Amino acid sequence: MDLYRRVLYLLVIFLCNKNHVLGITRCVEHERIALLQFKTGLIDDYALLNSWKNSSNVRDCCQWRRVGCNNATGRVVLLDLSAIISEELEQTLGFSGKIDSSLLSLSSLTYLDLSGNSFTRIPDFIGSLKNLQHLKLSNIELTSPKFPYQLGNLSNLQTLDLASTSVVIKNTDWLAHLSSLKYLNLSYIDLSESGGLLYTAIKLPSLVELQLINCMLPNNTAKSFLDPMTNLSKSFAVHSNNLPSSMIYSWLFNFSGSLTDIYLSDNALLDTIPEAFGTITNLKTLDLTNNGLEGGIPSSFRNLNHLHSLHLSANNLAQDLPSLFNNLPVRSLQVLDLYANQLSGPLPDFTTFTALTELYLKLNQLNGSFPEKFKQSSNLWILDLADNHITGPLPDLSVFVSLRELYFERNLLHGTLSERLGSLSKLESLGASSNFFQGTISEQHVTNLSRLVYLDLSYNSLALDLSPDWSPPFQLDVIWLSSCKLGSSFPEWLKTQTNLSVLDISDAGINDTVPSWFWESLNPSLRYLNMSSSQMHGMVPNLVFGKQPLIDMRSNDFSGSLPLFPLDTIALILSNNMFTGPISSLCNVTTLNRLDLSNNKLSGMLPNCLNNLDSLYILNLENNKFTGTIPASIGALQLLHMMSMRGNSLTGEIPLSLRNCKELQLLDLGENQLSGTVMSFIFHFVC
Repeated sequence: MDLYRRVLYLLVIFLCNKNHVLGITRCVEHERIALLQFKTGLIDDYALLNSWKNSSNVRDCCQWRRVGCNNATGRVVLLDLSAIISEELEQTLGFSGKIDSSLLSLSSLTYLDLSGNSFTRIPDFIGSLKNLQHLKLSNIELTSPKFPYQLGNLSNLQTLDLASTSVVIKNTDWLAHLSSLKYLNLSYIDLSESGGLLYTAIKLPSLVELQLINCMLPNNTAKSFLDPMTNLSKSFAVHSNNLPSSMIYSWLFNFSGSLTDIYLSDNALLDTIPEAFGTITNLKTLDLTNNGLEGGIPSSFRNLNHLHSLHLSANNLAQDLPSLFNNLPVRSLQVLDLYANQLSGPLPDFTTFTALTELYLKLNQLNGSFPEKFKQSSNLWILDLADNHITGPLPDLSVFVSLRELYFERNLLHGTLSERLGSLSKLESLGASSNFFQGTISEQHVTNLSRLVYLDLSYNSLALDLSPDWSPPFQLDVIWLSSCKLGSSFPEWLKTQTNLSVLDISDAGINDTVPSWFWESLNPSLRYLNMSSSQMHGMVPNLVFGKQPLIDMRSNDFSGSLPLFPLDTIALILSNNMFTGPISSLCNVTTLNRLDLSNNKLSGMLPNCLNNLDSLYILNLENNKFTGTIPASIGALQLLHMMSMRGNSLTGEIPLSLRNCKELQLLDLGENQLSGTVMSFIFHFVC
């Protein structure tokens, strides 16, 4: 976020809250009435405007949420009705309905944000809000795509954000009148037939930033507007437009302005990175992500003494890492993203980059070991070395006093892990899976990790030696401990971890009855539970946790009838246990895409409700005690790729409705008493 928009953001926050903080009541009466009238046109399913009331104790509209007033006049100058993205609920909380013309009564309005909502259309009358300076209309779903060309009347407008809004823009005259416009975002709007709009935009005298992400610009249109574009003095963003190298470079390196931010991700840039980038000496941010760039970083990049963010992920760079690092400015660089390239060589000492806070080297071909010793303390926050071929032991990590996230999964590291963790007191995420670490991790090794929320130690030869009454200093959201040895008793310390969204304790050597407190304490937001490949036993109670959870309890000794599972379960894997009884309780779990109940003692007839499970890809019921016929409703599973009912006591004819399962690739009905065209063998469909 550049300084201009950062100041604007702080201004918004101040205006939205200052009247409440200062205890000032200055609401203009006719504007209060207008806001209440405006509210009647909105459908507010999430009570976001609950503070907008006509009662005597909240009559001051300047204290209503999402409203900001001028402190001297009491006039409404800000209205922020943007939708809220709720990570907890995993949905967008916004408004729908219509935008009422009562908005025109807010004659002093300078800031209007309607982003992320669903409206009938964007009305023309918004163009009559003459004092409007900042208008945000991004990500709006519209019933009518008609564009309000009267926006051209907003001569004071400085910010216009139309990104991802479903409008059709044909006329370009309106844009030419916005002489005060500084920031214009047209990203994710189809401009393949709107070349005139771009040509008009680049002539705007005040424009300093133009966002054109994924606008499907044809090459001839792009070239015609790049050639005369000379007034964008700060930021250049045309990513996700599949533009070729020759077109972009010929304009970029002949540009007379002073660019500080260049965003060219998701285009068609090929061959090597030009040396000429090193001549743009004021450059702060360069994003060339997801192109076809080869070779390495040219030595001219050493001249970029202001460069703080360099993003080169998802290319084909094949330089050795020590040489690449030698071509970068060591004092200014803060973020270096080289994810998913073909970089090779050993890890150099990256603490020489004194300002570096984020380093991403995942999915390369790095080999060799860590430096024997790092020379100096580092301000690094994030270090991602996953999916390489790094060997040897971990070095002393105590120089990374600020480290928040550390990932080195799927490498060839060995030795002990425990002694290297204690000094990382600010660590929040640790990914160490799929290496060759050995040894025991005890309570004293993790005492200082009070901020830890993500822990992945899977697929190593590690043991956790933790006493039953131990109370961890951390509250984890994610636990991956597959193949770690947790002891034969069920780990009591899990009782304290109440925020889990992921829990994997598979193949952990547990030979115990799962205690009732475990089932009762499962977080309602748990989305992945893997307890497979141990010797856990007992009955499983009805489970009500989860948000579209994946549940894997295969290869244990669980018994009793099938419990009720969350109705939005995505995958249910209960094979190789001792469950008994019918399976009709699963008919209401309609979101399942994988159901594996093989090798249990389940019995009874197959329920005639399988058509409810129309999202299934895999259905495995083999080696149970099912009887009766295969219901014709099985033909409703049109997404089914694999189905096995081998080794039961099914009778009757194979239903012809199976012909409707066009995606089916493997069908095994062997070792039953079925008749029809498919008998006791595995049949492969060629789709």
